[in-house]
Amino acid sequence: MDVFTFILLAVTIVFTIIGITSYFETKVKAGSQVTEKQFQEISDKLDIALSRIETLERLATDENEALKRRFKDIKKSA
Repeated sequence: MDVFTFILLAVTIVFTIIGITSYFETKVKAGSQVTEKQFQEISDKLDIALSRIETLERLATDENEALKRRFKDIKKSA
């Protein structure tokens, strides 16, 4: 796996978790409550983000994809 891709993936996961956590902390500190609709919207967005992250992880760790990237790099440098 490409080290850069792995680092990018890890950073994306961390920022997603931090963003969601800070959002809920802000809501709690403000004394407001998240409505069921808002919670569902956030939950749906989180599901989409996690799905995208899983896809990126699969592509980053897939040997066939890595091989394709290497061939592309060779073609570019030729």
